[in-house]
Amino acid sequence: MDQLKLEMWKQRFDAESATIQREFKAFFLETASRDYYTIRLDESDEWELLINDDVPDEIKQRFEQSFQFAKPEDSV
Repeated sequence: MDQLKLEMWKQRFDAESATIQREFKAFFLETASRDYYTIRLDESDEWELLINDDVPDEIKQRFEQSFQFAKPEDSV
């Protein structure tokens, strides 16, 4: 995937992450949502989302859904 699409994907996900933080503000009272996950390039040069184990399943699912939603269409 080219660098521009990778950056677009990450920016879209960052915006979605802010929405998740607002939805689950009780969980994120002291720490920003982005402190609970890491995004890195995998072997195929696509972003990989790694979510901390202490994040509740409902929030993990929202992160994962948002991550897929943010992916550029021609990469799906």
